[in-house]
Amino acid sequence: MKNFLFSLATLLCFCCFNVVMAQDCVDTNIDADGIVTVDAYGDGCDLYATYPSWCNGYDTDTFISGEMCCACGGGQTADQGGSDCADTEVVYTAGSWAGENSFTITDCDGNVLASMDNGAGFDDCLALGDNYVINLVDSFGDGWNGGSLSVGGVAYTIDAGASDTQIIGSCGVVGCMDDLANNFNADATIDDGSCTYDCPLIAGGNDYTTSDCYFYVTSYDYTVDEMIGYGYDCSCIVQGCTDSTACNYDADANIDGACDYSCLCDDTSISCDGGSWQSEVSWSISDCDGNVIVAGGAPFSDCVALPDTYVI
Repeated sequence: MKNFLFSLATLLCFCCFNVVMAQDCVDTNIDADGIVTVDAYGDGCDLYATYPSWCNGYDTDTFISGEMCCACGGGQTADQGGSDCADTEVVYTAGSWAGENSFTITDCDGNVLASMDNGAGFDDCLALGDNYVINLVDSFGDGWNGGSLSVGGVAYTIDAGASDTQIIGSCGVVGCMDDLANNFNADATIDDGSCTYDCPLIAGGNDYTTSDCYFYVTSYDYTVDEMIGYGYDCSCIVQGCTDSTACNYDADANIDGACDYSCLCDDTSISCDGGSWQSEVSWSISDCDGNVIVAGGAPFSDCVALPDTYVI
């Protein structure tokens, strides 16, 4: 287990290294193809900046923190090699889950000037001109997790979400270009990913019935609340009783849930519902001689005439 304790000497040393890092120090445990070299515990230099006490403690034959990590006094500063690029230097630096990262740089007409897929790595000197568009994409939708794209010395990243668009210079009007969106901009010439939608449409302009939440609720007996708790987007999905004769009828519901008929019952109201994997649930009610009066599973709701004495 790694030691997470900080000594005063370590913290003072860390502050000294931060002075070096302020001079555009770059960790060298990431090669030109975006391959990240890690220590014995699978951690790279990015975490050593948070835990400098790890420096020189978990090195391997290929990972030498004192040489590779800026936080440990290694890495490479701008004056250690520099760049002879006469145009615009474009460099991708991987973070965690780099395979989710992609980008394109296009001119104002949409012609691709540079691109990278799946965190493959990028380091080149390009003639971009004064006006161009930078599009960053994360396939999982949780940001670039510490990764960045440096264009002409300016770093771009996705802090959260699936995409980000930056307009350099002047390339026309930026806005939502999907005419199905409620913020559609007919004058827009560059889509900036800002489109928003009203139900029944969800993010991306898709119908809510195409969402993962809808699939799991309708196919595997999960509830909407459970799926939201698992982090799924359940926009536009309302689970409730769709039977207009029930006591708890929900006119807004678009996925059937439990219906309650107890207000209509003159005998004994029986209801069985709730929880996951309802298809595994079964029960019965018998009289004292063992005769089954009623049996069912989940969900279940009915009005049943029961004797004074019975067995569940």
